[in-house]
Amino acid sequence: MIGNARDSPIRLANGQLLCGAHGFVTCAKCCVDYTFVQELDGEYSSHMLKQRDTIPGNDDQSCELSDVSGLCSSGVDTSDESTIIDSSSEEAAASPSVAPTGILIAVDDDPKPRFPALPKRFFPPEPVVSPRVLFRPRLVFHKDHPGIQRFIGIHDTSQYLVYAGGACLENGKGKLKAGWSFVFKPPAPDRPTSGRVSSRLEATGPTGKARRPSSHRAELRAVIAALSYLHEDGDLFKSIVVATDSTYVVHSATRLLQTWMSNGWINLTGRPVQNKDLWQTLLQIVDGWAKKGREVYLWRIPRKWNRDADECARAAVTSIPVPVDFEDLSNGNW
Repeated sequence: MIGNARDSPIRLANGQLLCGAHGFVTCAKCCVDYTFVQELDGEYSSHMLKQRDTIPGNDDQSCELSDVSGLCSSGVDTSDESTIIDSSSEEAAASPSVAPTGILIAVDDDPKPRFPALPKRFFPPEPVVSPRVLFRPRLVFHKDHPGIQRFIGIHDTSQYLVYAGGACLENGKGKLKAGWSFVFKPPAPDRPTSGRVSSRLEATGPTGKARRPSSHRAELRAVIAALSYLHEDGDLFKSIVVATDSTYVVHSATRLLQTWMSNGWINLTGRPVQNKDLWQTLLQIVDGWAKKGREVYLWRIPRKWNRDADECARAAVTSIPVPVDFEDLSNGNW
């Protein structure tokens, strides 16, 4: 078994994850559910052998991330008019097999439906390298845009990075509380909270239905919030990398999501996909980026490299009232 911290999962020899504190696959006290890992086994694993990751990863990397000014980032438009300046179940009821239905989207002025764009997995050029090395704080000037600061790629200035994190806490009375956060630029000297956006997880999902908080929903909500908030940045960059310490989000989005859609949102165990409402929202947002010719990448990083986003998410849990309605951050006002 691998794992040395109470808040880190334990990995068994067969690849199954357990909560570090209690050793359960699903643990209400830790707000975790690692049943999704089972979907990477069996028939799906044999299928994925043909598409196995070609670049090895190493989550047990040693690098301290203290403040956002040293975090990694990526992305800027490289057109002649751009200048860069360095600046330092669901209800888990058994369901019969369902014929593939998928989720189809009608493209503007094109009556022929298609599958929505999907997020891709980001692989660093070297197996052991932190975001702060690959993405540096820089100012970007483009056409009528004033100078904006983002974490921009040192090898590809048309790519930039945002950190996303979620947290779910138990209040000692069996009631769960969750929060999310993302960090998209270093804080200003006179505004230590600038570049950070956070909130409590809403009481309802995007469909208006009440939802129980969980760490998985908080982690996925953080990615959705970041991509919605930064949507207008798609005019400046060709791709965005969302760095998260959530294995659930990265593995599900890049390995399982397409299969879920093809199976009518039934997972490989024959049950409804959990958090379907958030996954469908993520697909809509990623597809919006794709319509601008922009790509969305997800990067699984160790929690110690995502410290700022995680701390902001935890702070939101205890300091912000629970919003009732699902918030739309696409207008950039927060």
